[in-house]
Amino acid sequence: IWLLPRLVFRSYPCIVLNISAIGNGFFSLLIRLFRLPVVVIAYGEEITLCLYSTSWKGVLKKAMIRYYRCASLVVCVCDFVKDLLIDRLDCAPERLMVIPTPLFRAKQSSRPSDLSVPRVLSVGRLIKRKGFDLLIRAFEGVHKVMPEAELVMVGDGPCRASLETLIRELNLGRCVKNKKGLSDTELAALYQTSRMFVLANVMLPNGDCEGCPNVLVEASASGLPVIGGIDGGASSAITA
Repeated sequence: IWLLPRLVFRSYPCIVLNISAIGNGFFSLLIRLFRLPVVVIAYGEEITLCLYSTSWKGVLKKAMIRYYRCASLVVCVCDFVKDLLIDRLDCAPERLMVIPTPLFRAKQSSRPSDLSVPRVLSVGRLIKRKGFDLLIRAFEGVHKVMPEAELVMVGDGPCRASLETLIRELNLGRCVKNKKGLSDTELAALYQTSRMFVLANVMLPNGDCEGCPNVLVEASASGLPVIGGIDGGASSAITA
């Protein structure tokens, strides 16, 4: 109710929506009824969660995200999102624009030329879709052939306890470390002193996935070789 007077009696050159799947869809339809230009920001996770959901709320979300087609423009963070909107929601390609995470360049001069510790770095919230459990299990094989190798995971989250349990079960406590609460300076130092960055992201059965992970861009800008999962929009940040 509060929105209607603002749409009718005020003049806007454009309205940008970045709310939720339901909110973006509903207001795209409503605002277009007033013949106003509307831009929607699409990240990916909010769309796949709708498409894979079987709950009543998921059905509602699935109905509402179809109104993304009413937007004058949908800004997608990666090609994965654009393809979803075209293939699954019948959005017109000419109304979609991919604007990935901006690139930046770290100070390469501070990167050591001789990295004595073969360190693998992974950064992110400790949640299931980030695939830290898969990374730890994969690193167990690395450790067998390179005992001096080290895996450093930076982040915190609901999976922290289970990941620490997994590390103990695999006897990797000496070579797999989990750090949290690092400052920007400390994190930058880890980027500079690691040999490789890995984000083992996956799509969960309910559709929960990564859009275009910022950490892949940060690692690339720091000069690190980067490995990411094939699900979601990681391919938009990684060049093979």
